[in-house]
Amino acid sequence: MNEQPADYSATTCSASIAFSAVDPVVSGTKAYVWITGSVTLNATFAFVLPTTKSGSCNTGNNVNPIAEWVAITGIGTVSFG
Repeated sequence: MNEQPADYSATTCSASIAFSAVDPVVSGTKAYVWITGSVTLNATFAFVLPTTKSGSCNTGNNVNPIAEWVAITGIGTVSFG
């Protein structure tokens, strides 16, 4: 995994993180039973945290974001043996 630094704003209580990883393509089914190759997956996660009663960002371990956005894309090469 190739993780990039997180982007965090205490002003907006928002953060994002992006990473990529190469994933092998192994054993398909039916017409794809002999497929092989690899895919590079790129994922970006962004979220907004709630605030505490005092108005600061609530960054506790069990806090659920009030908004989230996720994008996952991939590109790769496969072959059919």
